[in-house]
Amino acid sequence: MAFFVYILRCSDGSLYVGHTDDLDARLHAHRSRRYDGYTAKRQPVELIYSETFVTRDDAFAAEHQLKGWSRAKKLALADGDWAEVRRQALRAGRHNRRPTVLVLFMAREPHHERVVGLTGRWGHMRAPSLPLTLRLSKGVPLA
Repeated sequence: MAFFVYILRCSDGSLYVGHTDDLDARLHAHRSRRYDGYTAKRQPVELIYSETFVTRDDAFAAEHQLKGWSRAKKLALADGDWAEVRRQALRAGRHNRRPTVLVLFMAREPHHERVVGLTGRWGHMRAPSLPLTLRLSKGVPLA
């Protein structure tokens, strides 16, 4: 089963971000005002972006990430303008001075160590930006 995250442009120019497991049915629901919510009062709506995910959790995380983006960055994504998406990310990064933390899990084996996992945490699921802090954990078992 596939899951989707999508962006709609509403008649007033605003953008709506959502996720679903049936994109066609959800678009029909938005357009027919089945839900008395944000888009019901801003008809007609136009699908400007969608992306497919394997799990609902991944689609939900992407929705949460996109909701934290500026309007300009969302429009750049919808247009496929990756240079502008990056520029907007760097611009936003200047206002977010929290350090990024990545944790690298190492396994100690005879005569060498190997990476067995990597996990990261950053505000609103953004890609890591500087300053970057690495913490190494040796011999930490993965759950």
